[in-house]
Amino acid sequence: MPFRFILSAATLALVISTSQAGIVDTLNPASADAFNTIGNLPTWNNNGDKADATFTLAVDFDAKAGGGDEVLWETGGGGTGSSLLYTAGDTLRFITRQGNAGGTTQVDYQLTADQIAAGEIFVSWVFDLGSDEMRLITSHVGGFDHRQTVATVAYTGTDWSGNNAAGFGASTSILGGINPNVSGVGHNFLSGTINTTEGLLFYAGDAYAPSPVPEPMGALALSGAVALVFLQRRRMPG
Repeated sequence: MPFRFILSAATLALVISTSQAGIVDTLNPASADAFNTIGNLPTWNNNGDKADATFTLAVDFDAKAGGGDEVLWETGGGGTGSSLLYTAGDTLRFITRQGNAGGTTQVDYQLTADQIAAGEIFVSWVFDLGSDEMRLITSHVGGFDHRQTVATVAYTGTDWSGNNAAGFGASTSILGGINPNVSGVGHNFLSGTINTTEGLLFYAGDAYAPSPVPEPMGALALSGAVALVFLQRRRMPG
């Protein structure tokens, strides 16, 4: 008689879902904190800045050949703080700094011509402390809901906002995450239009990834789990 070991779909889903530690592959705007007015915001200091966090926007970008860094979002100061900027070369820049001795962590992504021509696109920036990673996510040719992780960088920080005020579409006096002795002044976002009806959405404790790799199992362990579904052993004939 053949011996079969079958891992059911339900069991496999349970194994996968329980290994994701903070990572989510869907977002429910109803569960987010929403900010709908361009300008200064209260700081994120002691408001989720020592945990996983996901921010999202819908933005219609114009091409940006030059000029200063335009602020989509920022919080904290030049010593400890973070920003999402739109810089020359149609580039999104996600940057953070933890303490004057900690240095900066930065990841860039250059928008494509199709993204700029598409009108409103989805933009998300994520602090994934569980995976020691910062990532940028945007939507692509498939439409607003066709989302991909487009850039990542290793991040070992534990505190992404200092005491200074935050800004949405506008900069405060000191730009979060950038040493003010180098370049601490940002500019209002003028190279496009932010959808303020949807607003800036903040998902506390969530690390968004459109197609997450379960952690801490990783791809190898996951492939092994899937392989169990097809595992079978047959008794050899005597």
